[in-house]
Amino acid sequence: MKTARYRNAVVALSTLLIASGCSNMHILEAENAELSKRVTELEQIEKKHSTAEKENVQLQQELAAIRSDLTQRLEEQIKKNDVLLEKIKSLTVVTLGEASAFGSGVADLTSAGVTIIQEIAKTLEEYPEYSVRVEGHTDDVPVGARLKPRYPSNWELSAARAGSVVRYMIYGLNIAPDRLAATGYAHYRPVALNTTEEGRIKNRRIRIVVFKEAL
Repeated sequence: MKTARYRNAVVALSTLLIASGCSNMHILEAENAELSKRVTELEQIEKKHSTAEKENVQLQQELAAIRSDLTQRLEEQIKKNDVLLEKIKSLTVVTLGEASAFGSGVADLTSAGVTIIQEIAKTLEEYPEYSVRVEGHTDDVPVGARLKPRYPSNWELSAARAGSVVRYMIYGLNIAPDRLAATGYAHYRPVALNTTEEGRIKNRRIRIVVFKEAL
């Protein structure tokens, strides 16, 4: 390792100092001091890298444990394709389709949606250092005339659905508000084409993103 090489160089230079007498002593002392400083800097860098590696290993282990726990809790819903559980980089993402969480064009959770959120909350209780971002997504069909007074556009509808999930987590399940965020993306982040009914169904969804914030 670099630190070991520099340390050996310091030892060699110290030996040279003794052998050289006083003529070049001040030059060698300066070089020795510079090498010692470099050794200290490298030791600090290596220590930081080692700590970062350990933290990353711990993070990956925790993420794997969270996904395993969610897989067990949501096994039935996953089998029915009501829920999709994914690992995306350092995120755990649970996706709920509109049919499994809301009625068509409304933002109130169904009983099935409530059950899913309850199971997710049980996992979150075991990992209090993790935060949650709830994302609302729609297809590109404009909000109908009946709902327009309440949801003028898909922006309001997607945000309302995300907010509905967050409110239930806070007031129904006692999850700390500072762990939660709600956002609406309307139809601007599709996962499928909106040209078919099948694609539009996939786009009408809620994503619950579980992550650990950097300190």
